[in-house]
Amino acid sequence: MSERGRKRVLIHEMRSGEKVFLRDDTIIVRFPGPRRVVSTARINGGHREDLQAVFNHHIPADCKAGELPGGSAEGYLFPGLSPAAGKRTRQPPCSGPSFPA
Repeated sequence: MSERGRKRVLIHEMRSGEKVFLRDDTIIVRFPGPRRVVSTARINGGHREDLQAVFNHHIPADCKAGELPGGSAEGYLFPGLSPAAGKRTRQPPCSGPSFPA
């Protein structure tokens, strides 16, 4: 079991070692080593050469960013992360998603 009792299910493993997991409304792809990725994501999109995983989380279309737990898309996806400092704060986690380390 993962954090908060939600189960992460392995749904596919590629011959090259990538593992695809499903947890609630989130698809997570773990790489066996660093990968080059180009992303059009609104949060942290762009080009990276050091990613060990990527995820896609479905946020319902009728949700407005300010109404999400955490007060924003960033606060919802990364509870307790201080955007200014780039460090975890001591704020209690919201009811947003949790992801494997």
